[in-house]
This record gives sequence, C-alpha cells and structure tokens, in this order.
Amino acid sequence: MEQTCADNNGDDESFAYLTTPAVRKLLRTREIATGSGALWSCNGAENRLAGRGAFASTLMPAATMISGPWSNLLLPIWGNPRIEINPFDPSGFKSLTVDARLVLDVDVAIQTPAAWVSSSSIT
Repeated sequence: MEQTCADNNGDDESFAYLTTPAVRKLLRTREIATGSGALWSCNGAENRLAGRGAFASTLMPAATMISGPWSNLLLPIWGNPRIEINPFDPSGFKSLTVDARLVLDVDVAIQTPAAWVSSSSIT
C-alpha cells in the first residue's frame, strides 16, 4: 500500500491507514518479525500501523482497509448549513424534546486517485 502511494506521487507525509476495529484487533496480535512487536501499536492516543498513522471506524466495511495520502482528500462544502426540525413528532412536545438534524452539503474529491489503495478480506 505504501509503495503504491509512493509510485503514484502521493504525499508521503500524510499517508495513513483506515480500517475496522476488528482488523485493528487482529493486527495488534501480528508481529512484523518474531520478537519485534505488533504491526499495529498504540502509544497513548496515537495509533500506528507499521510506523504510519492508523485509524479504526465502525463505518468501514468488514475486513477492509483503505490507505492513501489524506492531505490529497478534499471535502468542499457548498451551500449553507441548515438545521431541520421534525414537526411530526407528537411525543416531543410532551417530553420537552425536539428532533433536529444539521444538514451540510459536501462533495469528496481526490487529487491523486491512483495513490489510494483498498484491501478487502483481511484475515
């Protein structure tokens, strides 16, 4: 994954991994070489995978990992943020609660798509 990023002119400084909590747990038990320590390490709040930034999210599909130069990922926001209130919640008035959501319109753009890698079926 690192090599693909480098071969496709990805920013080496912002290269990091994103995976699932289950894959993180698995990689914490795998060693780089015998006696050298786990692939995934945690030093306080800092998570590292083979020396690079690493993150886990339950929003990722099972057994998958993506990696790439995160500084090349753009999230342009367009339009105005808006708050929407649910006017059809009859129980909200009685319980003194209001159902609301914040809506933000965002696109995703990748400057160097070839520098991104996805891996599935990690076991």
